[in-house]
Amino acid sequence: MRIAGLPYFATIVFLLSLLPQGRAQLPDGSIAPDFTAIDVNGEPPRLYELLDQGKTVIVDFFATWCGPCWDYHQSHTLENIYQQYGPNGSDELAVFYVEVHPMTDLEDLYGRGDNTLGDYTQDISYPLFHDHSLATPYDVSYWPTVYMICPDKRTREIGQITLDEVDHFLQKCPSPEGGNNGEILGFASDLDPICQGEQYRPKIRFQNAGANPISHASFDLQVNGVAVHTDCHWQGYLAPFASSIVELEPTELTETRELLVEVAAVNGITG
Repeated sequence: MRIAGLPYFATIVFLLSLLPQGRAQLPDGSIAPDFTAIDVNGEPPRLYELLDQGKTVIVDFFATWCGPCWDYHQSHTLENIYQQYGPNGSDELAVFYVEVHPMTDLEDLYGRGDNTLGDYTQDISYPLFHDHSLATPYDVSYWPTVYMICPDKRTREIGQITLDEVDHFLQKCPSPEGGNNGEILGFASDLDPICQGEQYRPKIRFQNAGANPISHASFDLQVNGVAVHTDCHWQGYLAPFASSIVELEPTELTETRELLVEVAAVNGITG
C-alpha cells in the first residue's frame, strides 16, 4: 500500500525457471514493454523516452487488411487527437501507429499489396511503424488493439477512442504518490543464457513514483534468499515518473537462480 508522504519501495523477484505464459492482450495496469523501432521515415522514436518526459502515449496496433482499422484511419481521428494533444497542441500526448500482422509487408502499408485496404501513410503526421515483432511483447491477438500508456509506464486498453474521450482517459493516468517513492519496473538485463557458476551483473529499471526528484538511491540484492549485496548505490536525477537503468554488483548464479532486488533507500530515506 502506498501512503502519501511516506516512502514506498518496491521489490522485484525473477525466477529463471519460469517460462512466459500466453495471454490475450496485456491486462490493464501492466508495465508497458519498452521498444525501439524505426518508423517508415527512418526515425527511431523510443517509448520510454517519451514517457520519462511526462507524456502519455497512444499505441494503435493495426493490420492493413482490417476493415475497422481502415475506417478509423479514414476518419482522421488519431490525427485530430495528435494535432490537439501532440507537439503542435498541448504537447502532453504522443501517438505510435504500428502495423504488426505477420502476413503483411511494406507494399500493403502503402496500399499497393494484396493484403490491404489502402495507403495508411497518407494524412498522418505521427510515427508509423511496420514491425511484426512488436505484436509479441504486447500480446496483440486481434486488430485493432489500442493501448494508452501513462507516464508511470502502465497500460490501459482503450479501443478506438474519439477526440471527445481523450481528456477522460488522460485523467485516469495516476499522479505521483507521496514524496520519496521508488519503484522497480523490471529487469533490464537478459538472464539467458547464463550457466551455473557464471558471473552475472543484474540491471534493473528504477522509476521515481513520488513527487520529489530522486538524486540518489540504494538497493539490496538476494540470490536464492541469501543477501549477496547490500547498499548498491545509484546517483543521478529522476523527475517524477522518470526512470533509469541501474546496474548492480556482479553475482554468481546457481542452479535455482532466484534473484530478489529491493529498494533500500531513496534520497537517503529508508523504507
